[in-house]
Amino acid sequence: MVIVWWLIVERRLINRRTKHSIRGLVVSMLLLLTVQFFRYDLTMGLPALGRLCWYMYYIPFILFPVLIFYVFYNVDKTDYDEVDRDFYLLIVPAAALMVLVMTNDKHEFVFKFDHNYPIESEVYTHNFGYFLIVGWFVVMTIFTIVYMVRHSRLKG
Repeated sequence: MVIVWWLIVERRLINRRTKHSIRGLVVSMLLLLTVQFFRYDLTMGLPALGRLCWYMYYIPFILFPVLIFYVFYNVDKTDYDEVDRDFYLLIVPAAALMVLVMTNDKHEFVFKFDHNYPIESEVYTHNFGYFLIVGWFVVMTIFTIVYMVRHSRLKG
């Protein structure tokens, strides 16, 4: 369904940058679905691989608000309009959060595991890095909504 939606939207969009953002959303959605399939269907008996798939869930969740912002930022622009390149720096904190999640086994900054239980039990608590990720999602969502309202053509 994701691919069908993408093909329908792709045919109707003109702006190249908006198309790239939509493609990024599609790739993120497909990554999320694929990782979920691998974690629950193919990693039984491989707890380390299952945990890696679990961490990979957070890659799309960190990217979604940035890509949605890029879609709304570029929706009313043409390919020839000047783009504020500063907005593309939003990928830097997103990338830092992705690295933080993917290296969690080294530092346990996102999820702190109870080492009294085996790795496959995944007994854990949320650590400060998890709340950074949730905060990133909330702040970017609010930022996108405020941007949409301020730049709407239907200002009332």
